[in-house]
Amino acid sequence: MKITPYLPSNPFSSQNPRGPLISRDTLRKVFVVACCVLLIFGVFIPPVAGSPIANRCEDGICEQSQTPEYLEPYVSPLEGRVTPDALGVIERFPDWLSRFPHNEFLSNERGDLWCRVHHEVPNFDDCEEFSRQVETSMKLYQPDEYEKHQNNPLIFEEKGVFAQLLDDEGTGIQQINFHVNPQKVTNQKAALEYLEKTVLQDPHFFDRSEEEIIEAIKKTHKILVDQLPDRIGEIRPGQYRRLKLFVTEDRKEDTLEDYLRILKKKGGSRKDVRIFKNVIAKIRKYGSFSTAYDHFTKKEISVFEKVAHVATMPDQIEEEMRIFARRLKEIGPQVRNRELPAVSVASWVHAELGRIHPFSDANGRLARDWENTMLQLGGYRGVIFPEDEEYTNAVQEDQKKPGQFSSFLEKMIQWNREQKALQPEDPQFESEIYLEGGPQEFLEPYTEAQSGSVQPDSPGVIEHFPTWLSRFPHNGFVSNEEGDSWCGIPKISSWWRKSTYRVPGFADCDRLSKHLEDGLQNDPKYLETKKQAKEDLILGDKGASVKVLDSKGTGIEALRVFTLPQKIQNQQAALQYLERTVLQDPHFFDQTEEEILETFKKTNKILLAKLPDPMRIFHPGRYRTQSVMVGEFYEFSYDEFKRVLKKRGGTSKDVEHLDSIAMKHARYGTFEKAYEQFTEAEIESYKKIGHFAPMPDQIRQEMRNFAKALREVGPKVINRELSAISAASWVHAELGRIHPFGDGNGREARAWTDVMLQLGGYRGVIFPDDEEYTKAVEADQSQPGQFTPFLEETIAWARTQEALS
Repeated sequence: MKITPYLPSNPFSSQNPRGPLISRDTLRKVFVVACCVLLIFGVFIPPVAGSPIANRCEDGICEQSQTPEYLEPYVSPLEGRVTPDALGVIERFPDWLSRFPHNEFLSNERGDLWCRVHHEVPNFDDCEEFSRQVETSMKLYQPDEYEKHQNNPLIFEEKGVFAQLLDDEGTGIQQINFHVNPQKVTNQKAALEYLEKTVLQDPHFFDRSEEEIIEAIKKTHKILVDQLPDRIGEIRPGQYRRLKLFVTEDRKEDTLEDYLRILKKKGGSRKDVRIFKNVIAKIRKYGSFSTAYDHFTKKEISVFEKVAHVATMPDQIEEEMRIFARRLKEIGPQVRNRELPAVSVASWVHAELGRIHPFSDANGRLARDWENTMLQLGGYRGVIFPEDEEYTNAVQEDQKKPGQFSSFLEKMIQWNREQKALQPEDPQFESEIYLEGGPQEFLEPYTEAQSGSVQPDSPGVIEHFPTWLSRFPHNGFVSNEEGDSWCGIPKISSWWRKSTYRVPGFADCDRLSKHLEDGLQNDPKYLETKKQAKEDLILGDKGASVKVLDSKGTGIEALRVFTLPQKIQNQQAALQYLERTVLQDPHFFDQTEEEILETFKKTNKILLAKLPDPMRIFHPGRYRTQSVMVGEFYEFSYDEFKRVLKKRGGTSKDVEHLDSIAMKHARYGTFEKAYEQFTEAEIESYKKIGHFAPMPDQIRQEMRNFAKALREVGPKVINRELSAISAASWVHAELGRIHPFGDGNGREARAWTDVMLQLGGYRGVIFPDDEEYTKAVEADQSQPGQFTPFLEETIAWARTQEALS
């Protein structure tokens, strides 16, 4: 929705007050006729103060109480399709509400990038990260265009400059707006906090005087426009406007073509177009809209009102707002007490503030904020509007026929409830153990499994990771110094004792990998594989395997060559980040859950930086958007699944179920849709292959639950009130179970395991055998707590390794 000030510089503007439209003689005649009508019919018509409406509201509709006459049009359209979300007042707005500063746009956290809502609200994390990636691309590939828009004050003031996206990378985001003024989001958040404290959390707000209620509305406006640019000098925070306004839907520019486009869209005929051009001619003739308005014919006014709504004249605003406050004071308590339907009152509040348009700017935001306040006063959560054009049409229909906005608002409440991104935190979704018990209770399986056989290395927090820790990018391997070759950790078997592992010396790994590369410089197969690894990136994960025939006394039996040095660099950077952010910050766990989650996302972003992503599914630092199964398979294929299934004792029936699952996956296109069609037997067979991670739409809530629990666990580990080994095992298990990211989950889980160990005085560890590690992880998924003894054994083993001293 767009408002236009009537300024002399604009053909649609004027600062002159509008003259009377009806002559005194006409008014006198109308008055006489009206008196006659009242005299004849007055005795036959009983006085009506309002229709009956209920003392209490059921299913969003109230009956048998007195509905004020001005509210009646907003009550009758209600269909009762939506019921309240709560029995009482909802005293806090949803956290996400301030992220929607304008209809159909979701802002990133900083407020300088907006993602357009297209049918569904996109995931907040997707908007955050995807918008940054697109902005970075624009800086790189269109620097001149980027700089030009960046320095445009009008773009900064409104909604920025938009970029249409050809590939949304599965986010559903098809447009991003850049260079938006972040102050808008800051102000929106502050305004909602003010309304929470002033109205929703004050049961006596409507006991205040009309003047005090008006002051609350002015204060809301003052917050909404705080520090926003004012190119015409007429915003006047918290003060009524002095200029006349008309309101239209959004348009690119104030040109005749734009207004004619709106007129035609509203059903304007060719004759209407000619009449509208006459209006333009009169505006040009008289110099301003306000002066010309007195010379419009009735037909010209009728045509103009197809294009725009003329707001209340400036000299009438104060009286109109006094009437509005008086009525709001009357019906507010009735909404709180469920004697009037909140949807009707919210619609009326929105319509009145839109009709009066009391301020020079931000009237739409003000109307929506007060509308949401009335909704929450009556037990409905605040809502957002996904399409500005649809919203504007609903507003204009309501201006023609009051009450129409109620039906639209009902529909919007229902739509908001269907949006996954806007779902409230469901207490039923959270683990009851997390809610009712303390850390001792949900850590109990991990604590009971601990033998206590290994003691801490230090009485306090170990603030630095061992320098060698970044040399272990994957279980079972140590990297050479450059990171382009990995040496396998050899297994030592003996008939008289349990098999164990020996970490080779780092110098030995460096020497052997260098010797191998020098010896194979002229080998055609070696050179071809090296070329393939560089060009096709197919070996980017763990390189190519090489059997070592002569270990040169190092004991190393296997090498992986052509590995990516970037992995080692990222591992080192991630550990340094966690040292600085967690181990060396005694107040880390005093942060909010969201701030703690940002640390996890940042760690993932570092771990995946500059790594190849041929399928474009990693999305560093963002929660994954695809379903995931975790297990000991080397590729996500039917044949590999069948191999693992048979290895784990799968029957011929299990193989049949796997065939059926593959067919359903092919038919429905995505695992999420196919999963809904799986039978219980098929799911049980599928679980033999690996662990089902939570679906993408559950990750955000799962991680919030995890962060909430971690805030309790962390300080108790530092203070030695909880076992670091138990806590580290639990952290590892939860991150493995949730599997929040597109890649790097194993590395992140192990890094945070080491963090928890070092918080409790144990040095970080590495795992020498990937197969044993995977078995321990899967055993823990079947029976929580099983990872604890495995971690204890690994700590004890690591202490015997000369290379790790």
